[in-house]
Amino acid sequence: MPSMELVVGIQRRSAPNGTVAVRSAPQDSGPTTEIFMSNIPYDLNAAGLKRTLIPRLKSIGCYASDVQVWGNGQRVQGKLTLPSVELAETFLRCYGALERGRPRMQIHALNRPIHCRRSNRPTGDIHLIKSLKEMQDRKIKELQDEKIRKERANQGPAMEKKFEIVGLELGVFASSQYTENASAFINRWTSSSKTGTVIFKKKAVVIELDTEPDARPDADTYSLRFDNQRVRIFTDSHSTIFFESDIAPRIYRHQKKTDHDVRIRQGETETKHRIPGIDTEHQLHSAYAFVYKVPLADHGKHEKVTRLSEKLGIPPIEPKVIKFELPAKPFVSAFMELLKAFDDKISFPWLVAFQIHALFSGGQLSPENVIALLPRIKEIVQAYGAENAASIIFDFVTVEVRYSVDPISFPNSGSSEYVLNSFNQCIEKVRGMLTRERQAELATQRKESLAFIHRVMITPTGVFAYGPTWEPQNRVLRKYKDYHEFFLRVQFVEEDGEQFMHEAWIESEPIYREFLSRIDPMSNEGRIIIGGRVFSFLGFSSSSLRSGCVWYMAEFNHGGETITTQKVINDLGDFSGITIPGRYAARVGQAFSDTIDSIVVSLEAEKRIPDVERLDSSKERRLFTDGVGKVSLEMVKRIWKSSKQLGTLEPTVFQIRYGGAKGMIALDPTLDGDQLCLRPSMEKFSGSMDRNIEICSWGVPLRMYLNRPLIKVLEDLGIVNTTFKDIQNDAIQKLRHASTSLAYASHFFRKQSVSSPALRLPWIIDALKNIGISFWDDGFMERAFELSLLMVLRSIKYKGRIPVEGGVTLIGVVDETGFLQEGEVYAHTEIDDKDEVIQGTLMITRSPVHHPGDIQMVTAVMPPRGSPLLLLKNCVAFSTKGDRPLPSMLSGGDLDGDLYNLIWDSRFHLRKPVPAADYPLSNPVDLGRPVTQSDVAKFFIDFMKNNLLGLISSKHLLIADQKEEGVFHPDALKLAELASVAVDFPKTGKQVERINFPKVGSARPDFMAPGPRVLLSDKNKVLHEVEQNRGDEEEDEDDAPTNYYESEKVLGVLYRSIDEQQFLADIHTNIRRTSASRNKVLAGIWEYAAIQTFQTRPEFGQWPLHLDTAKDIRERYESRMSELQNQYSERPWKSILTEVEVFVGCIVGKGGQSKRQREDSTEMKKEYDYLAATTTAEIRGGTRKESIEKALACLQLCILEGEAVSVRQRLQSFAWIAISVLLWELDLLQKETDRILRKQQGGRYR
Repeated sequence: MPSMELVVGIQRRSAPNGTVAVRSAPQDSGPTTEIFMSNIPYDLNAAGLKRTLIPRLKSIGCYASDVQVWGNGQRVQGKLTLPSVELAETFLRCYGALERGRPRMQIHALNRPIHCRRSNRPTGDIHLIKSLKEMQDRKIKELQDEKIRKERANQGPAMEKKFEIVGLELGVFASSQYTENASAFINRWTSSSKTGTVIFKKKAVVIELDTEPDARPDADTYSLRFDNQRVRIFTDSHSTIFFESDIAPRIYRHQKKTDHDVRIRQGETETKHRIPGIDTEHQLHSAYAFVYKVPLADHGKHEKVTRLSEKLGIPPIEPKVIKFELPAKPFVSAFMELLKAFDDKISFPWLVAFQIHALFSGGQLSPENVIALLPRIKEIVQAYGAENAASIIFDFVTVEVRYSVDPISFPNSGSSEYVLNSFNQCIEKVRGMLTRERQAELATQRKESLAFIHRVMITPTGVFAYGPTWEPQNRVLRKYKDYHEFFLRVQFVEEDGEQFMHEAWIESEPIYREFLSRIDPMSNEGRIIIGGRVFSFLGFSSSSLRSGCVWYMAEFNHGGETITTQKVINDLGDFSGITIPGRYAARVGQAFSDTIDSIVVSLEAEKRIPDVERLDSSKERRLFTDGVGKVSLEMVKRIWKSSKQLGTLEPTVFQIRYGGAKGMIALDPTLDGDQLCLRPSMEKFSGSMDRNIEICSWGVPLRMYLNRPLIKVLEDLGIVNTTFKDIQNDAIQKLRHASTSLAYASHFFRKQSVSSPALRLPWIIDALKNIGISFWDDGFMERAFELSLLMVLRSIKYKGRIPVEGGVTLIGVVDETGFLQEGEVYAHTEIDDKDEVIQGTLMITRSPVHHPGDIQMVTAVMPPRGSPLLLLKNCVAFSTKGDRPLPSMLSGGDLDGDLYNLIWDSRFHLRKPVPAADYPLSNPVDLGRPVTQSDVAKFFIDFMKNNLLGLISSKHLLIADQKEEGVFHPDALKLAELASVAVDFPKTGKQVERINFPKVGSARPDFMAPGPRVLLSDKNKVLHEVEQNRGDEEEDEDDAPTNYYESEKVLGVLYRSIDEQQFLADIHTNIRRTSASRNKVLAGIWEYAAIQTFQTRPEFGQWPLHLDTAKDIRERYESRMSELQNQYSERPWKSILTEVEVFVGCIVGKGGQSKRQREDSTEMKKEYDYLAATTTAEIRGGTRKESIEKALACLQLCILEGEAVSVRQRLQSFAWIAISVLLWELDLLQKETDRILRKQQGGRYR
């Protein structure tokens, strides 16, 4: 940025406080906090102008401001908003125009005078003013704080954070080929731009490249942005800086605006494009190399760079000795050699070829390292077979490579010799479980309706392979059960593995085009080649569409026929009459829904029944049975027998897929024999020959939680603030109580369903307490407990997810009997082991809530004795009477599987509910011709671009907070309607145009501010990052803080009432740890068990004979635990979760838990539940004596941590698997013994 100077027009004198004292300027309008600015240079944007103004503002004692710029090339204007009228007047006295037109002190920017005068408009955004006042007060308080003043004085002058560089290179770290125990940088790409700048910021490091010397003045420039949480920084003695990240940086092209007639948005003089690479060669390497090298232009600046280490949010900058070497073989040559190896299908079957691909996918290993492994891989394929060889390589990738190959930290670890040696060690470690256990596990999992599926993530820069992982089955996978290796689960994501989202002021079209080229069959690149096999786009379910996940498949031969993507789709049904891409995708996607296979329905048992529909008072047709059918008792009993889980729960309502039909079926005991009754509203396409009922879900009672949108609407509907404060206080108090005693801790574990139910943790806590042992003394369990508490607390503070004791969430069905009248429901729940039919007045709604009419009041009634309704469990049944079906009044719900929230707590009763919204149906995008796979691919990318529901909801919450009318404000009602359109986009393809969004101010309520990170330390502690002060005036525009104000509405009150730091401090104080350690806890349990068994009962003395079995069980458990840590990490090919996250079933996330991570936490918990259940069952298998002896052996392994009993010594949860089985079996043994004694004593008495 060219220099900007302040030209002083009059002699200045200093006031006592160090600010500038000046004489008065003439008044030209009424008091305002806004200052109008003109004559702004075209090349100066809002952030640049703010940087120019900050020194002037500080000179008058102003530490908070907001700057906006607008206009075109001939006339660029701006507005400066300050916290108070007094500060604005002081600024004008210094820099505003005097009577003769010149200010006392002139502000210059880019050699151009900026003209300032009082705005002739009244202050507009009161919430912006409020946020600036709060920031100003906070800054003044900091300046008055003696401790902070001393800290800043010790820091000295402001540190330089911007340095000129001479060139940019991309490469990798490797072991030096010529020097023992030395690291080397291997170049793979060099920028054509020879100069640029590296900028160290609080949140990121940015590298900006200049144009080439002979380039046009309007030539494009480029920049790269590295997240400080992910980048490692190194420097050598040659003034070279290295940036190594676990993900590719965000890459941007800056295109200068040359048309001066184009209106400038916020003063931006360029268009910023997100791109996959700076040039073709850079794009080729950016997915395989993650080290960027920048030499400083001025060697004298090297020391200033190193001084930035661990300051101002910048990561450590570590000095290293780094050689510069050429690769032993050019990357492209080595890469092509690897690809050619895949032609040998005998030596490298596809299962093995995939894992070889995963070895260098994402830069795990260099192609040279992988080539060195090929002869050894060929040997293990011959020795152990393809599946076992693939398992070995998978284990090597997920454990050994990730932890031990780091050439910059361990210089020799990048050599081919080291990698080969590590691979051989991995083979030896897992050799014992190859032939027997792996195949047994695969067979078991297949029986449990899971499929072993390979996965791929596609990011803006590359294609990354990982897995395989266990996935729920669907109709297609079940049909081709022996061909799962020909299917890929592919997800389109951001570099960090999160959902790819539009960035404000960034043009993302180049990335969307790149994504489309990967999926569109009509594109030259519309396929994925992994391990020499070609995969093409197949389809996606409605739920996977929202997560950016699709299915690909490769052609294969089945029954003498070549199975192609089109063949698979044609066999699903007849879609030829569908001309709407969204509808076509949804219909085909029914076959990709995650389901459990149950029973076959005969042609005679399949019935058609009419929908209940009629005209309402406005002559509009209303459907009361939208998506729901019924099923006979005989068929329900058959469904129960098809699954152990269903047989245990015996549900009576099911969400299903059946042929071309989808929706709910509910038990109707009046149906004779074997009957499945479908309605027209359930049948989405014809031509399907599949007659299996596939179960998506069934009636399960879920706890009712408030959320922020619901709280806001309820507040504006008249629910008093004390109601929300009381239930939040109750929830927080219960969390605090959990740390005050073991009994409360046990209750918390039970209520929150922490970890797997197979472990019986609440019971274990109580059992240990009875023998004088506290689970808190085990560091791992203390960490699990604290993490669980804190994540519940954060969900309350940052999501408004407050539990409602007098409420439940249930799946909806219809009253087939006609008993329910308009405004009545039947609701049954079995939550907390209480079998209950809810009765009385209750509030009912459905998420997401935007319109005030999305919440209604109904009466829950008890049907007469003998009514078929009484057999419906864990569901809410709606009436078929009235003017309009109630589900449609609740955020546009229906009965094909939607969940409804019910609250009978009288504090939530609405005095006067608002009429529900009734939006017109959107006309879908109709092509007027049959839909092709290319159309579906384009629809998928269009959805990624237009998935705006989250943005709409945020703006709705913001406007409802700022406007006095709340959710009744016209802008809020407009957004509610747009939300309805956005929800229907997957069906209609109709986009929500951003231009239709109501304008909102730049300030945000405090409850929308992001929270500090939760840090999981290596010392069994859950730490809480200290929250950074919001509103650093000197941050660059990319890190410019949002202005936040204290919301006076109930959400703000609830938010501020929770102090996370104090809560965690209280928890640490409350937990009554003794001086015991984990070893003492395990030893204490062992001593108790020994007394109960082999020390007093010799028959249990054979437990050492089970040590080998225990080793195998532990190895299988920890192998699967590692897979889960890998599978659910944000980048499974490069990072893993902590063990405690998997154990408690909660993914923390690096910067707060995202929506994807919340959803993944649910799936991960299910998978860990299964792992814990199968492992405990394996230990418990056999007689009680054998179960106890195996549990003793497992516990003994955990006590003997010093012995090499496991590949993964770092894992700690297996001990609690062993403890769970051991204590439970000992308890059963004691009860049996007591029964025998009572029986004997009773016999003697008689």
